[in-house]
Amino acid sequence: ANVYQHEFADFLLNKPGIPNIDKDTEPQKRLLLLSEDFAVESLNEELRQKLSSQELVTHQLNFTYDNYEASSVVSKLLPELPALPKYYTLQHIAYICLPDAFWPHKRLVGQVIKDKSQKSIVVGISWEDSEVIAGEGSLDLEVKEKNLSLRYNFLQAPLAMLFQNERERLVSKFEKGSLVCDLAGGVGHLALRAAEKDCTVIANTKEYSTLVENTLMNQLNDRVHVFCLESIDLLNGIKNSYLQSPEGDFCKIPQKQIDHLVIDESTFDLQNLLGVFKGLHWDPLPVLHIYLKSKTPQSREEVISRIKKPWLHKVKDSDILDFHLVRENFYCLSVAMPLEVATSQEEVLESEGEVEEENLHNSMKEDIQFMKDSIRESKHMETSLFVSNLSSILSSRNARHNSELQ
Repeated sequence: ANVYQHEFADFLLNKPGIPNIDKDTEPQKRLLLLSEDFAVESLNEELRQKLSSQELVTHQLNFTYDNYEASSVVSKLLPELPALPKYYTLQHIAYICLPDAFWPHKRLVGQVIKDKSQKSIVVGISWEDSEVIAGEGSLDLEVKEKNLSLRYNFLQAPLAMLFQNERERLVSKFEKGSLVCDLAGGVGHLALRAAEKDCTVIANTKEYSTLVENTLMNQLNDRVHVFCLESIDLLNGIKNSYLQSPEGDFCKIPQKQIDHLVIDESTFDLQNLLGVFKGLHWDPLPVLHIYLKSKTPQSREEVISRIKKPWLHKVKDSDILDFHLVRENFYCLSVAMPLEVATSQEEVLESEGEVEEENLHNSMKEDIQFMKDSIRESKHMETSLFVSNLSSILSSRNARHNSELQ
């Protein structure tokens, strides 16, 4: 029976609480339970030959709530909704990325998942937020990742453990000794992995205290510099080599340029990079690893267009180093910072504008002085002659101004 169970693995009943091998009415025989929709026609020739030497019988089973998986229960209770996504577990917590259509029924879904997972608490995760949808208890965790330990509240980083492989992929792109700036530092999953590889990391996070504690616990506080700033202020501070910590102290950051910049597009306006990197004379310029998500699937070209627009289409195809589908509707673009962004025309135009403004200002000062002189002279001049002279000179000056502006 065990041999047949392995060979027919794709066609078994596989119901919770029901073993696939059951006792027959005859003690020396065993029943291999196949799925309810099994059909001989679905077997290949080899399996058909093996099945022909056995007897196919009908076997009646009584299914209860305990024998159905969460997705099956929810589909029967809410038949108008699409299939329920897979849920995950982490220690005493079950969690699920819940589509919009399920949120009005979150308590029902949460209770079903709690029953099936046998976890004490269930968390529903949406695009904007996360919340407990069933059970009660502490959400505090201590998790292990490689040689690291991290302590945090689950709601601070609800999906972090799903992205272990992605972190390994990204960290593999960091050279030993690199300076990495993580604008979405969270509780430290990526920052600590990069520091473990002997990178220096500047991590920006709203979870400042938690990340600081994790760097100390893993004895990596000499390589991870933690900040809680607006991302644009952090990047401008890096340019000037000084940043202000949450305690109010000014600290000098490593005297080297950023090699890798990690960005979450949902929390950072990419257009701000035009201002930050304009006129920057780093060589080479940093590689940007930009995470983007969407509610519907997008093609490689559609995702790339999302970064081209805020950068005024300065990104060329040759600047795209990697396009990676992290998970459904979640992407990572690795982009070599375009030289055109750092030496953008906006800087040249701004300089030209400053010169033009200064010339116009000087010309206006001349006009004001001319008006003062003209008024003084008008005391000794007939009114009609004064107006005529003034109109003539102003017309001449307007023509000169128009020529300068052109």
